[in-house]
Amino acid sequence: MKSLSKTCLDAAKANIIPGLILQFFALSLVASYYYIPAVNDFCTKLSEVKETYGYTFSIISTGIFGGVIPFFIIKKTGNIPTGKALAFFLFYTIFWSYKGFEVDFFYRTQAAMFGTDNSVSTITKKVLFDQLVYCPFFSMPISALIYFWKDCHFSSEKFKRTYTKEIFTFTTPALQVAAWVVWVPGTAIIYSLPSALQIPLFNIVLCFFVLLLNFICDNNTEEKSA
Repeated sequence: MKSLSKTCLDAAKANIIPGLILQFFALSLVASYYYIPAVNDFCTKLSEVKETYGYTFSIISTGIFGGVIPFFIIKKTGNIPTGKALAFFLFYTIFWSYKGFEVDFFYRTQAAMFGTDNSVSTITKKVLFDQLVYCPFFSMPISALIYFWKDCHFSSEKFKRTYTKEIFTFTTPALQVAAWVVWVPGTAIIYSLPSALQIPLFNIVLCFFVLLLNFICDNNTEEKSA
């Protein structure tokens, strides 16, 4: 078995290139918002929709980008077990729809705590609180447990048989390191936008990350079963 430090290093290395590509794309969108009038007009209309529908917008859009789109990509690659398509579809859609509400609530809380401006100071505070408190102590451990349960085909018995305390001492830290490669710069870019546009950009980054999380968790399950 590889050491925790080696696993974390491998996870970081594996995500550097795709992370940079994703971050370049997200940064290009933000730059386009500030410097290209047509993009700014579209984003303004999108922000009006977000402000009008609030949590409903976040729940539906995150369910689509975090659940529906990744599900069909994963299904197309043949990684959905036979007879489990409906269960997996419901899992992805329901879980990420809920996360849309959770993240929207978290973003609103941060706005109340640190403000809504896009100064370096405000963005830094939000990124640090997001990536050093919310993610490692709440979001990542819970998401990892739920995803591992999914990879056990929703069998509680198999879950108990397959996973031990390693889930918290080994696998989850490695997942968190992989997440930091994507989300530290990703959240900095997200928080540079007005509040109403943060969820839409979050969804774009999320779509990639869900595929990454699924790949890592699937590999972990296969290794444990073997």
